[in-house]
Amino acid sequence: MQDWFLDNASGVVYFFYWFYVLGYWPIILLGAVFLYVKSPQVYKKHCTVALITFSITIVLYEIYPLAAPRMLTTLGFVDTIHHFGPDSYHTATDTFRYNPYVAMPSLHIALPTIVCLGLA
Repeated sequence: MQDWFLDNASGVVYFFYWFYVLGYWPIILLGAVFLYVKSPQVYKKHCTVALITFSITIVLYEIYPLAAPRMLTTLGFVDTIHHFGPDSYHTATDTFRYNPYVAMPSLHIALPTIVCLGLA
C-alpha cells in the first residue's frame, strides 16, 4: 500500500506527513486548553489519565523498545520521513527529542484518544 501511494499519489503522502508534523501537538494542546477552560474537572481527570499513560509507555519504551517499520527496508518499507520530512529529523544533534531508531506508536494514538474522549 505504501509503494502504491509513493508511486501514484505522493501528494497524499506529503499532506498526511505535514498534517502529522504541524498538527499533532497543536491539536492536542489546543484540545487540552479548551478542556481546561470549559471543564476543569474533565481536564483534571483526562490529564491524570494522560500522565499515567505517558509514564507507563516511557517505562515500556525503556524495557522493550520497538523498531520503526520504516527500518525494515528488506520487506519493502520506505522511510517517508527521510524522503519527505525536514532535514532536522536526520541530524544526530536532535536525538534528545527524536530517536530515529525506535518507535512508540501506541503513544501516538493514546494522547489524541484521551483528548478526544475528554472533548466528547
